[in-house]
Amino acid sequence: ASQPDSNRLIILLALATADKTIVHNYYEQALELAEKIGNKRLQSRCLRNIGGVFMHWENQPSKALVFFFKALNISDGINDKGESGRNNRIIGELYISQNDYVKAKYYLTRARKLLEEAAGDDVSICNTHERLGQVYYDLNQMDSALFFYQQAYDIGLKANVSVAIHSLIAMGRVYNRKGEHVTAMRCLRQSIEWVKAVYKLSW
Repeated sequence: ASQPDSNRLIILLALATADKTIVHNYYEQALELAEKIGNKRLQSRCLRNIGGVFMHWENQPSKALVFFFKALNISDGINDKGESGRNNRIIGELYISQNDYVKAKYYLTRARKLLEEAAGDDVSICNTHERLGQVYYDLNQMDSALFFYQQAYDIGLKANVSVAIHSLIAMGRVYNRKGEHVTAMRCLRQSIEWVKAVYKLSW
């Protein structure tokens, strides 16, 4: 791969995150460049990002899945466990949004295994645990939900405090549903303190 093409690819990916109005166009250009220079890992990332546009912004889950599975096929083909883990995770997230918890659990469990084997991306590992917690919360299996939210919180504290905050709030929701209101309030109060500390708020 030529250095100018590699640099342009990095710029396109950065522009896609900065300019939401034409994000799809930037990701497609980035994908073309990734294919031109033969970078399979970045091809996977670009395909996942394009799928994310269809999933989050255009509400077209079927189209999103096409891109997610293309990305997964590439990452599995090059045995990139980190990329495959992230691809499995977003597929699992999509199935949560469709209330298909059997498939969601399958892909998130696979994501968890791959990401832990790859190591080095604690934020993704944390998010995967949190999504598994959501699956069990939605299925009203509170003990399992709490287990995964606690795992997400513990990992998040080491990786990214803002990620841990979400898990702590989710734990509060679990305790509230279990009827353990004192513990629920303790989790929620602690999350407020974290938010104030992270974002330097004075209220």
